[in-house]
Amino acid sequence: MDSETKKILTIKTVDKRETDGKSPRMETEGFRRAMSDLLQKGINVKEVVTDAHTGIGAVMRGTYPALSHSHDIWHAAKNLSKKLTKLGSLRKHAALQKWTKDIVNHFWFTCRTATDHRQFVELLRGVLHHITGDHEWALGCCQHGELSDSDRNKPWLDAREDSDTIKELANILLHPRLLSKVKHYLNFRSTADLEVFHQHILMYCAKRYAYTPPVYRIRNVLAALDHNFHLGRSVKTKPDGQIQYHRCFNKKKWTVDCVPCERGKRLQLPKRPDPPGSSQTHAGQTRNEEEQRPGGC
Repeated sequence: MDSETKKILTIKTVDKRETDGKSPRMETEGFRRAMSDLLQKGINVKEVVTDAHTGIGAVMRGTYPALSHSHDIWHAAKNLSKKLTKLGSLRKHAALQKWTKDIVNHFWFTCRTATDHRQFVELLRGVLHHITGDHEWALGCCQHGELSDSDRNKPWLDAREDSDTIKELANILLHPRLLSKVKHYLNFRSTADLEVFHQHILMYCAKRYAYTPPVYRIRNVLAALDHNFHLGRSVKTKPDGQIQYHRCFNKKKWTVDCVPCERGKRLQLPKRPDPPGSSQTHAGQTRNEEEQRPGGC
């Protein structure tokens, strides 16, 4: 998928038998084929955005070292949230539970704001001071303004009593493995649109059915054609000109959101000409012959 136009540029399907029956290799093999196809078609690839798949990372470092490789921020924030939730589930670190969401939000802010590795570390380290109520320190300060009483809706951590919690939090935020991936976060990229397309594929390739490889590939191509054709659809409006909305249900969170309705657009496929001698031609000839016959019973 192109990051700017959101169009599907190529689709490659991989059968498990093509990777010696090892499913973890399928994603890496599909990535290799897709990149090779794009470059052979002369498409100028400058940056590749994926999740933190180790196999794809190895391919990027070994085969395409000149290309920029960015990771999906949502997956990184999700992994960080899991670690913080696990730490806060311990009784002695229970004070961290109320701050988990804010720390993850600060990680998003850091990825969006930082321009280099040094600034990223400085901004990320600042949350260790903020949660204790210390908004100015020797090497920096918080980016927010004056906090009102309504903004202080949770208790600050005590630098002495909660020192073990702060230390464990620092080990997570400043872990060498996380800091080694900073270069993949600086462009602040996301694969959310690609995930939406993956859900769209299920309209053509339901998981409850089994397909042969050729059929599965054709169904994926149909999903891509459908996706590309319906890009940029206009929004439905009411007779008074206001945007028309509809309810969108989230089955996981049990929430309802209002989203704009998109105007319907019918995909016009070219009609295939009927070959000579087809049933339709014979039927037409039969009708003409019957019309030319003299009347009778």
